[in-house]
Amino acid sequence: MSNDSRPNLLFICVDQWRADALSFAGHPVAETPHLDRLAHEGINFTQAYAATPTCVPARATIFTGLSPRHTGFVGYNDHIDWRYDVTLPGLLADAGYHTQCVGKMHTSPARNLMGFHNVILHDGYLHRERSKRDDYGLVDDYTPWLRERLGPQADYIDTGVGCNGYAARPWLYDEMLHPISWVTSQSIDFLHRRDPTKPFFLMMSYHRPHPPLDPPQSFLDRYLAKALPDPVMGDWSPDALPVRGLDSPVPEDWALLAHKWKEMHCPCAGWTAPCPRTRPSGTTPDGPTTPRSATSTTA
Repeated sequence: MSNDSRPNLLFICVDQWRADALSFAGHPVAETPHLDRLAHEGINFTQAYAATPTCVPARATIFTGLSPRHTGFVGYNDHIDWRYDVTLPGLLADAGYHTQCVGKMHTSPARNLMGFHNVILHDGYLHRERSKRDDYGLVDDYTPWLRERLGPQADYIDTGVGCNGYAARPWLYDEMLHPISWVTSQSIDFLHRRDPTKPFFLMMSYHRPHPPLDPPQSFLDRYLAKALPDPVMGDWSPDALPVRGLDSPVPEDWALLAHKWKEMHCPCAGWTAPCPRTRPSGTTPDGPTTPRSATSTTA
């Protein structure tokens, strides 16, 4: 074992968790016993805030320590490559830490390590990535893992609710196959297999409670019969929030479409439908796709 006396570092990151949705913070319904214990035994920073509280700029600040002015992200934009000379995981790796992230990074390109030795990746819906490639495994580790267990038709989106909406349905597969359980299991696996001669920095980066709102049935049942308080909303919110439906569309997954096409037969390769590699731009096996402007969302 290591003689290094430096502490191991565990960074638990979640997406869209309200600061008041914690039992120790006085929420009348939320059950958060493990987070309550961390707060009671540690420090709760009640005045911490994000200068730009949307996914990409907030994560850029977490990784670099820079303000939005200096990261270059002052709003949501996932089309710009991240290029930073100094990052938190990079500094720790240079200092001799074994570094790993499991879960959501939301960088560009998707496999940007940002200084980590390794990343086991699941960013969520990844609309842009789904629309431009057949092999979704190039930018995601969770969905291929799920399909290894349930077959190539299985998908992260099978519950049927969108990625930015308010509609909720219970997760339809076994609880241990849920993305939350996957991040936890993969993180425990890292602890079993990490370099024992070094201290570690592990980032457990959960996509939830960001929609889709698809908790396992047992967790949903805990709250269905409870009277939930009205959410705290600023006076500005009705004017500032965009007008939209209760849910956002489910994006197309070209990897799944390609698999379906390969089940067909044509003269050139035993398929009866055009090969997906030669399909006309903007089409699917059933005809033209929905215009992108009608299916775009923010994360």
